[in-house]
Amino acid sequence: MEKTQDPLGPHWEALAAAEPADVVRRSGCCLDVDGRGYLIRFLDRAYLVAPSARTIRLAHSDDERPVNFEVGMVLLVYLAYATDAPLAGQWVSEKNLPTGELFFRGFHVLPTGDLAARFADRPADLVEAAGRIGAREVLGPADVTVELCPLPRVPVRIQFWARDDEFDAHVTILFDASIEQQLALDAIGSMVSRLVKHLCRAVV
Repeated sequence: MEKTQDPLGPHWEALAAAEPADVVRRSGCCLDVDGRGYLIRFLDRAYLVAPSARTIRLAHSDDERPVNFEVGMVLLVYLAYATDAPLAGQWVSEKNLPTGELFFRGFHVLPTGDLAARFADRPADLVEAAGRIGAREVLGPADVTVELCPLPRVPVRIQFWARDDEFDAHVTILFDASIEQQLALDAIGSMVSRLVKHLCRAVV
C-alpha cells in the first residue's frame, strides 16, 4: 500500500533546513534547553516543535498526543517562513491581503459568524474570554474591540458589534498588514479557526 504523503512535509523540511538562530530571530520563539527544538506560544499554550523528530507537543507536559492539524500547520508555517519585518501599523481584513479576496471564499471563509452567534448580545463576555489569552480592550468603531497576539509577530484585532433590535451581531477580524510576511493564507485561516474555537469554548 502506498504511504500517504504528509501534507506538512514540505514545511518540516523547510524548518529543518533553517539555521536555529535565524528561526529564533525571525519568529520570536526560543530554543528548548537541549537546542533540538523550538518553544513557541500560540494563543494560551506553549508548544515544543522538534524538526528532527517531526513532533509538536505541549511544552512542560507529559501529554504525547499529536496536536490538532490546524495547530500544527500554523506553528510550522510560522516557524519556517516568518520574517523579522516590522509591524506595518495598518489594520486590514483578510480580503485586503494579496489574493485574499479570492482565497477567503466558500470553505475558506473565516468563521466570524460562529463568534458573533456565540456572544451575540454579551460583548462583556467576549472581552473576558479574550482577556484570558492576553487580549486587551482597545478603542474602535465597534461596540467592543479587543487586540491580542496569537503568535509573537502576529497582532490581531476582533471588532464585535452586539445584536440589537435591528441587526444581528457582527464580527470583523483585522490583521496588521505585515501578516502577509508571516503566514500563508491557509495558515491565517487555520489560526483564526483555532482562535474562534478557543473563544467560543471559553464561555458557558
